[in-house]
Amino acid sequence: MALGNKGASNSSSPPPSGGLGNKGKGKNKGGLIRWLIYLMYAGGGAAIAWFASMNIAPYKAFLSNAGVEMAKNGFMAFLMWLPLIGNILRFFGNATVWIGAMLIWLPIQIVEVLPGVLWRSPQFLSAVIAANDSNGYVALKDNDGMAVKSAKRALNNFIDSFLKNLWLYCIGAYLLDLAICAWYYPLIPGASWDKTVTLLWLGQWRRISTANLFGIISTLFAVEIVIHVLITIWMLHKFIRGSAKKSA
Repeated sequence: MALGNKGASNSSSPPPSGGLGNKGKGKNKGGLIRWLIYLMYAGGGAAIAWFASMNIAPYKAFLSNAGVEMAKNGFMAFLMWLPLIGNILRFFGNATVWIGAMLIWLPIQIVEVLPGVLWRSPQFLSAVIAANDSNGYVALKDNDGMAVKSAKRALNNFIDSFLKNLWLYCIGAYLLDLAICAWYYPLIPGASWDKTVTLLWLGQWRRISTANLFGIISTLFAVEIVIHVLITIWMLHKFIRGSAKKSA
């Protein structure tokens, strides 16, 4: 009788295949999301590389023009005249210009991107708040010298000044970038800077080159936009991984 009851109870219990199936579906879904995120990472990296080449082109052209002007006279012309050295400079000239353009563009790009990236970092904001709270306020004394008072004021306003200067450097980098881009992609081709300003002031908007306008906008903002999209994807990926660890 005991054996019969045991067999009956085993036969009536539901199979555990449903739970395993749901768990397998969850794993498949999580793997698909991971692959989609990795695909977006790859697409974002390719977009950054493509837009970076577009951004470096104005700086390369600027350095090329500067090199041509330098080659017309002075020490550079003498080096180009030399048999062996001149041949080497001409052979590596294009690659050297590209490297020089990248070395100029990269710091400008970092200064443009850095404030937005830092303000999206919880770790950075927490560190700024903690540093501000820990420093406290250094009181000024009447018997302090001018240099000591200046040092205390600088210490009291250090974090605020640092953040303000960071944005000022960012604005300056954008203005420099805009000047080079506007030179390489003129809004009104064939017109000088003063004539372009006059025509725009008079409302001659139809004379603006849409292709050059797109070149200026993409050169100024495309890399930053892609970087912020990648940061958003990274934060989403981090949230998904954290949720998966909690549910495991």
